[in-house]
Amino acid sequence: MRPQRDGLDILIQDTDQIEMVLADRIAEFGQRASLFRTFPEGIDWLILLYHWQKNRGSVELHAYYRRVLQSDPRESVALVRSQLGLYIPGPYTNDFQAEHYKNLVLLANPDDVYRTLAKIGGSELTPEYAKLIKQFKTLHERQQNTPASKVDRDSD
Repeated sequence: MRPQRDGLDILIQDTDQIEMVLADRIAEFGQRASLFRTFPEGIDWLILLYHWQKNRGSVELHAYYRRVLQSDPRESVALVRSQLGLYIPGPYTNDFQAEHYKNLVLLANPDDVYRTLAKIGGSELTPEYAKLIKQFKTLHERQQNTPASKVDRDSD
């Protein structure tokens, strides 16, 4: 940040550039380490992922998550669970719903998450997580069977 004479106007003009620099640094860090394992408390890692996606798009982020999920399948459970912590208009729910699925799709390819979750045994999950995973899988399977999603997958 440079010195300012007349308040925040210079900073405000540079906000887009600052956001891109931050997104670049998040992506660089993601090449070396898992954001979830580095920031396990709260949803700081999730905020960083959404910032990355907002400024650099989903393609690179999906590749990051593909690598992460291959190295640690349990992170797929954390990703599904984390979506409940996001604000969705309406009352809080502890069920994985279509809005949660749409948010998750920004961060990771749902096919990758689905395949990774298949590797996790039910005995490794708490009853709450098992319920969320089942709900995610049901939504994903339903999404795969809609004509619009088949067209989207064919274009990827």
